[in-house]
Amino acid sequence: MCYPVEMPDQPPNSVLVYVGFDRIGDGLLKLPFVRGLRLAFPDARITWLAGKEDSVYASVLADLAKGQIDEVIEHAGIGV
Repeated sequence: MCYPVEMPDQPPNSVLVYVGFDRIGDGLLKLPFVRGLRLAFPDARITWLAGKEDSVYASVLADLAKGQIDEVIEHAGIGV
């Protein structure tokens, strides 16, 4: 059963996305989500939080994420 979702009057100022970690395949698969997130929230600060390990959005895929993700936090110690 689906329930309608009420959208807030104001869009969020920031969006946090938690992942355990990203590898190259994960990052490529998640890239359309990242781009859609930016389209949905163009003015929000988007933070990508890798709780357990590292993220390719801070390294090899950083150029592809530029302008999409504002901050990447790695090894946050969440979910260990």
